[in-house]
Amino acid sequence: MTILSSNKLTGENYVDWKRNLDIILTVDKHKFVLTTPCPPEPVEGSTEDEKTEYQTWLRSDEVARCYILASISNVLQQQHQAYETAADMVFNLAEMFGHQGRQARRLAVKSFMNCRMKPGTSVRDHMLVIMGHLNEMEILGAEIDGETQVDMILESLPTSFDNFKLNYSMNKFKYSLTELMKELQVAEGIQGKRKEMDTNFVSNKASISAMKSSRGTTTRGRTSQPRTSQMLRSVLTRLRLLVTTAAVRAIAREAAAFILIP
Repeated sequence: MTILSSNKLTGENYVDWKRNLDIILTVDKHKFVLTTPCPPEPVEGSTEDEKTEYQTWLRSDEVARCYILASISNVLQQQHQAYETAADMVFNLAEMFGHQGRQARRLAVKSFMNCRMKPGTSVRDHMLVIMGHLNEMEILGAEIDGETQVDMILESLPTSFDNFKLNYSMNKFKYSLTELMKELQVAEGIQGKRKEMDTNFVSNKASISAMKSSRGTTTRGRTSQPRTSQMLRSVLTRLRLLVTTAAVRAIAREAAAFILIP
């Protein structure tokens, strides 16, 4: 009740006031009196269930009326004290300040229609944003059936979910928003594993290419080895010939000198 007393309706804050009222009535399970007419008053011969239903409605309507009166300004209280039901009060307040709600509803619908999943955002976070827009629209009176909600949400997803969309359409699945979020999270997890596998494949392919390149370089180096060895042998042979020739010449000089000695 604190949330209502601290944000009393004065006129310009109708949208916020209506949102808070819906929250309180929903939590306390009295909101049904705003959309459900009063059951017929029990008569002689009515069943216990019928009597209970009637008394429950009266009690919830009384509580809802008290919540509304306690959450509006003194001037508005005086104008609405004579109303018999909470639904009548809410209807008249909507007539007085509903233009704010209509404008806010248009903005809420526009925000929902333009909402797209941002790169790097998890599908869970995106779904929470979407569900927030839908809740805002519902509070403001913009009703969209469940199947249309799912279709609109799927349109907000990136192309990486195209297979999921196709599978959904072909199999004509029926998902609540919670079920849809779970299924999308599963699909997102599969996409992550595929990306990891693709990354590993590319990395392994690059490693194999590098190994092949290294082997090719080694092979080319080995191919050039016989040519190098052949050149070395040729040089060594020439050196030997030079050494041998020099030795012979030295011996010849010594022999000549010996013969010429008297």
